[in-house]
Parts: sequence; C-alpha cells; structure tokens
Amino acid sequence: MTLAPRLRPDLFYTRKGDRHLFLNPGIPDWLVVNGNGAYVLGRCTGEHSAGEIAAHVAGLGGDPAEVDDLLARAGRHGLLDRAGTAAPDPDAAPAGDSRQACGGQGLSIVHVALTNRCNLRCTSCYAGSGRSAGILSLTELADLCRQVEGVAASSGVEWVLSGGEPLLHPACLDFAGHLRVKGYSVSLLTNGMLVTPGNAATLAAGFDLIKVSLDGSREESHARTRGTGNFATVVRAIDLLLEAGANVMVATVVHRENCGDLPALVARYGERLTFQPFFPAGRGADESGLALSGEEYYAALFEIPGVRPLGEIERVLATARGRGIRRCAVGGGAISVDEVGDVYPCQMFHLPQYKAGNIRRQPLAEILASPVLRRLAALEVEAVEGCAQCPVRLICGGACRARSFHEVGRDDAAGPFCAYERQAYINGIIDTAIM
Repeated sequence: MTLAPRLRPDLFYTRKGDRHLFLNPGIPDWLVVNGNGAYVLGRCTGEHSAGEIAAHVAGLGGDPAEVDDLLARAGRHGLLDRAGTAAPDPDAAPAGDSRQACGGQGLSIVHVALTNRCNLRCTSCYAGSGRSAGILSLTELADLCRQVEGVAASSGVEWVLSGGEPLLHPACLDFAGHLRVKGYSVSLLTNGMLVTPGNAATLAAGFDLIKVSLDGSREESHARTRGTGNFATVVRAIDLLLEAGANVMVATVVHRENCGDLPALVARYGERLTFQPFFPAGRGADESGLALSGEEYYAALFEIPGVRPLGEIERVLATARGRGIRRCAVGGGAISVDEVGDVYPCQMFHLPQYKAGNIRRQPLAEILASPVLRRLAALEVEAVEGCAQCPVRLICGGACRARSFHEVGRDDAAGPFCAYERQAYINGIIDTAIM
C-alpha cells in the first residue's frame, strides 16, 4: 500500500465515454476504470496519503474499501511511482522497462512460396506473381523440412504454403502431407481457382487451415483487384471446402474501392473473414491510390457491426501485458523461402537487398546466421524511429517492418499506417476491459 500514492509521470491517459484508460507504456500494463475510479487516481499526486484519499471519498458518499482496492490494483499494474510506496508489492509487474521478448527463440513460422506461377493476375499482388523461374522438388522441400527440425523453436512450427498459386506446384499436396506426418501445422493460401468437387475433400483433410482470397461480395468489387470472370469460381471454391469440412478463412484485401462492400462480406462469412490492408508492394505499387491511411482502415473496419479492427485483441493483450513485445518476428521467428530456394525475412521482403541465402547452396543454419537476418532479428522497437514515444509500442512490438519499408523505404522507421495499431490497441484495451 502506498503512503502518499503518486501516478507515474510517464503514464498515458485517455477516455472513451465513461471508461478511463491509465496505461504504463514501459511495462506495458494498464487499468480501465469508471469516472469515480478516475477521480480517485487523479488525486494520486503524492500530496495525499491513501488514508486521506479514502476519507475524502467517504465524505462524498463513497466506499473507502473500494478506494483501498483501487490503489492496490494501481500498484500491482505499475501505475504508481515507487517513490510513494512503503514497500514493493510482490505481485506488481516490474515498473519501468521490461527486457523480456515474447515468443521465445528459434524458428516458429516458415512461409514457402512454392511457385511464382499464378492463374490470375491480381493488381494487388505483393509478390508480383506470374512466371516461374524453377521450382523446388519434393526432395528439396523435404530436406528443407529436415533442416527446419534442427533449428526450430519446437515442433510447433507453423508452415504456410503460398505462391503464386501453390496448387500449381505438382508436389504441393505431397509436401503438405509430409509436413502433417511430421506433426506440423500447415496452412494453404490459395486463390481458389483450382478447387473442384473432386479435390475439395482431399484439400480439407490435407491442411489445418485454408485461406481463400476474395475481395468482394459481388463480381464488381472483387474484380477491381482480382480480375474479371473468376468471382463465381472463388465463391464456389469456398462453398466446396466448407462442405468438405475444411477450416476455411476468407482473406480480403481492404482498399479504397471495396470498403463499402465489406458489410456484405461480413454478413455472408462472419468470423471466417480475415482482413489485410492494401499496400503498394509488388504489382500493387502501380495501384497506390487504392491504399487507405491507418485512420481510414481503422474506421472502415470499426464501422461494420460485429467487426473489431483487431479480431484477436484479447489474446494479443494477454501476451503483451506485463512483459511486452519487443520486435516483429522477421529474421528470427519467421522466414520466407521462394520457389528457387532463396530465403528472406518474410514474404513481404522478397527483395534483393533482403536475400539471406539459398537452401540449394547453403545449410539453413548458416543462412539464419546471415547479417540481414541477424540485423532484423535484433531490431527492437526502441530502435525503430518514431516508436519511442508511442504508448502502445510494447503491445504492437513496432508492427510490421516490411510494411514500413514499403511505406517509407526503411525497415527501422515507423510508417504512417502505424496510426491504425495505435487506435486499434487503445480502443481494444478500453472496450475489452472488465471493470
């Protein structure tokens, strides 16, 4: 219990209606309280003892026991300056900086672009898919799996198979089966064009998750980025996979011209929808006018009934609270391998300056020690220009480094789209808090 409780000077405060957020960015930890609680915390200036504050509230008709409980919680959540504390609270999160990184060490996500070939030519394609330069064989893919086993954080590595269109790789299903036998989780990212009544059940059984790209609830909105004449085929593919019992997510790229169609998609697919913002990368660089700002993207999702801009906010907050997330997974927890075996920090970093090596010529362990991966793996949020004063920096971990690169040409600087994370996390904390 504090003798003369005083709020930390570095706290971030905001309110939404009668919900008041007090956030210690350096832990991170927080409390969300009602107006009465905010009034009590507002008196924690170091000039009044806890007893005096409780007596003052009692004189206004309040309950002194509730004041004591609130001040105790404020101490446990790192909101009070230790200078006003009689003795350290053993249950409190450490005040100030926390050096613990979430997620552990070692590889946990392996993204494999099996082929650059694609049967569509989407204008939003960050990979610039089209022609193939020579794919890895099943033997080479199996050897990649063997090497991952030697460097992975655990057997819980998640494999993501994409392209181009991954189903155009002749060994896609065989490789997925190989990974499943090894006990790995395997996801497929597909445009849905090759899903048929004859293979839907096989696909459903072969993948833990299948993401199908669909950018609208009707031909016109979907065709803006995905091309004309394929909308009905994609919708049919989703239906076939669902009928076969697949775990399906519908992946929608949100841009300036399909925002108005999102409610119809939500009405049809509900929680199976996953949204990604459009970014001017790959072929998308020629469509930069479609990109939304961070504030616009947040508003586009927030305005849809039943949609939260950060769908798994509770899990993210539980992971970050009291420990902090210090970095993006690129270069450490995640890698991306292209169709010829070149290794990059992630699928959005398939650029010459980010190439770390090639599995046909080097052992994976050697590639993971390359300067480009080591530099990105060591890039913590405090070193990202523009993050130091952000109140949610240790909740978002600096967000996506590749996205920032495509925005501002640097992986060590925050881009303007970070306004989305800031708004989404702050409102997410407030909206999900149990007071």
